[in-house]
Amino acid sequence: MLSLYIHLPFCHRQCQYCSFTIIPIGTTVSHQPLVTDYITTLCTEIEERWLRMWPRPLIRTIYFGWGTPSLLDPHDIMTIYETIKKIYDLTALEEICIECNPDPHDHVLWFITTLSSYRNNHVKIRRSIGIQTFDPLILRESGRWYTFGSVADFLRQLAPLARQATISLCLDFIAFGRLLPEGKTKKLNFWSPQARDFFGKLLQSHVFDHISLYALELFEGSPWFHELPDDGRLISGKNKYGDDDAIYQEYSTIKARLYEAWYHRYELSNYSLLGKEWLHNMQYRTMQDYIGVGIGASSAVFSPDSVRRLSEHRGITWYVGWYRRTNPKTLATRRNPLMRQSKRLITTLSSHDKQYETIMLGLRRREGVSIDVFHHAEGVVVPEWQTIMQELITHDYVTEINGYYRLTDRGMDIYNTIITQLLW
Repeated sequence: MLSLYIHLPFCHRQCQYCSFTIIPIGTTVSHQPLVTDYITTLCTEIEERWLRMWPRPLIRTIYFGWGTPSLLDPHDIMTIYETIKKIYDLTALEEICIECNPDPHDHVLWFITTLSSYRNNHVKIRRSIGIQTFDPLILRESGRWYTFGSVADFLRQLAPLARQATISLCLDFIAFGRLLPEGKTKKLNFWSPQARDFFGKLLQSHVFDHISLYALELFEGSPWFHELPDDGRLISGKNKYGDDDAIYQEYSTIKARLYEAWYHRYELSNYSLLGKEWLHNMQYRTMQDYIGVGIGASSAVFSPDSVRRLSEHRGITWYVGWYRRTNPKTLATRRNPLMRQSKRLITTLSSHDKQYETIMLGLRRREGVSIDVFHHAEGVVVPEWQTIMQELITHDYVTEINGYYRLTDRGMDIYNTIITQLLW
């Protein structure tokens, strides 16, 4: 079965740590001509693009994300969903996920509740709320438009939705590792006492059944990336972000709270209550086929020996311009105009590349990677991989269970280091 990814790139503005390709359009989003044209073009792409490759494919999960889908009118999401229903087979659909930000609060609550009344009663609807932090200084400096107090009120108002059996509420956080100078030493500035207390009670309530927790990483394209000095640590005014030790300390502090509340780590950056794992996320991690729709979206088709990936490299101007230049009355009779005119990058990965990804993605997951994969990965893993693996097992970074190598919790915390040691 396939997963479907719907790229909705619109945001208030770009956050300072974000390197995604987004379209900043301010606070007034609904019915802007650009948004309307994008939704229309996206629906046209859904109707035309994939029918020749997969006639009426069976869809397991649908994900609306990348930008801030909750900025849109909920009827825009409904329009896209109705288009999907016409083209794809949704009889086996298990999950729909929609990314949301907690601002503007009234609009987002209206967006969520409206969509909650328009849903398939047999499909799990995930609302993934990008909180990122409860630190007011980081919120302000990173470009987030809310405070701890306002987002706490928002989460309290959202909680009643969790009583619906098919509704899942998820939160996203980033460990920024902000240090507060104290004399000659520096101390981690981890939220306020009120925020820490609220977070603990929120977790213990189990209202939010899934938490994604990331360590701050800065990439080319993010405003903060270009403030990196030579030592690799970000200086923003008098406040330092990106210190590895501080980030790890904050990450570990949040992680400990999650474990205290009985969340389990089923993937490198994802924690959930038992049975509440994120299906769409695992579709990627287990290398299952997926379709991406919209500007910048990628698709992948996996076979036993290779992987074919398709990525789009056209911007918003070309994307909506294509629709304006096309006569809707004759569009249905044309032969995949999007496929013909778009600037595609098609990459075919070899068996060697697929083995590399199998190990990288598998070690991110709780299930781990079959030992047989390592034995048949000559040229992918380093020659001394068995010696390295035994040392990792000795130091409790890896465990060997039922023919699989699995990273322990400690091992997941140094995932990048382990991957660097094992793979060419």
